[in-house]
Order: sequence, then structure tokens, then C-alpha cells
Amino acid sequence: MNNDFADKAESAADKFADKTKNKSDEFSGKAKEALGGLTGDDQLKGEGKAEALMAKGKDALDSVKNSIQDGSAQEAVKEKFEQVKGAVAEGVDKFQNRKSN
Repeated sequence: MNNDFADKAESAADKFADKTKNKSDEFSGKAKEALGGLTGDDQLKGEGKAEALMAKGKDALDSVKNSIQDGSAQEAVKEKFEQVKGAVAEGVDKFQNRKSN
């Protein structure tokens, strides 16, 4: 029983670390995007946007992984897949619009 508790505590700590890293990466990307906007550096702005979107996608995939591990996977997988699909489509659209301008 004690080992089960330790496993759950370690799993919770890992999930928290992943979530914290993803949010940190997302914030960093948004900061880079804002700095690029302020300085007129479109490349920096685009890199920041891409980093923020990647962090959001990673967070969504981590949520799916956690749902699978927790046993509540089917509905969560559908929901997170749609979120990732939307984030990727948004990123592609923005990249194409930036490229065409």
C-alpha cells in the first residue's frame, strides 16, 4: 500500500513538472512574440508564436497521456485531439498568412 502511494505521488509530481514546463514554454513564446511585435522583428514574432503553439500542443498531448493512464481516456482523447487539431490548423494558417505577406 505504501508503494502505491509513493507511485501516485511520483506520478502527480511528474504531471505537475510537465504542466509547469509547458506553461513556462508557452509564456516564453508569448514574450518572444510580443518582443518581436514591439521591435518590428517579424521572424522573432513568428518564432515566439510557434513556440507558444508548440507548448500548447505539448500540454494537450500530456493531458491525453495522463487521461489514458488514469483510465478516462476515450472522451478525453477525442476532446484533446480536436484541440490539438485546431491549434495546428491555426498555426498553419498564421504561418501561411505571414509567408504570403
